Amino acid sequence: TIRHMTDKIKAASISLVLIAMITGLKFILYSISGSIAVLSEAWHSFSDIATSFLVFASIWRQQHKTASGPSDVPSTETGEDRRTPTQNLFRWFRSVDTELKIAGIISLLLLTVSVLILWRAVFAVPAVIERPLITGIIFVGLSFGSFFLYRFQDTIGREGNSAALQADSLHNRADMAISLLTGASLILYHFGFDIDRWVSVYIALFIFSFAAEMLVNVT
Repeated sequence: TIRHMTDKIKAASISLVLIAMITGLKFILYSISGSIAVLSEAWHSFSDIATSFLVFASIWRQQHKTASGPSDVPSTETGEDRRTPTQNLFRWFRSVDTELKIAGIISLLLLTVSVLILWRAVFAVPAVIERPLITGIIFVGLSFGSFFLYRFQDTIGREGNSAALQADSLHNRADMAISLLTGASLILYHFGFDIDRWVSVYIALFIFSFAAEMLVNVT
């Protein structure tokens, strides 16, 4: 319905703005702390901006297609199908539901981000972390922000039957857990336990497994 479409586009736009703000704060926290785990989580959140933008663009496009009504352009198919395999593949891709395509793009993007994070975590030179306690406490607070976004998108996605919003909500749920883990590792560093690199590796593997599962679910 029109109401559900309006709710979905509002949810997508609000989420995009909030995620951009959270991501900017995480990069600021990296510049303050120098933690590789914080950098990994910041880049993970940066991927959230891209995926949330794709979700917003998908829902906006679907809303305008719904408002304009079905196309009255007559079919030009006559006789034998002379399309090439590439043309047939493109035609099939266009026939797939837009929001399912967006969910698939989100999965592929996250797979790429996870590999880049893992590379940085393994080969980066360890650095002394500055202000780990205050940075860790802030990250614990940010995990509650991610939880709010998860619940918000999941509720609107279920009410409006939006595959893209629900996929993005699961990403925010993962971000909640990772932010909490990052915050805990920084607090532990303050008390003499350095697991910064291992948390960064875990972030990469966590994102990879989550993205692979989501890709399987939408194909």
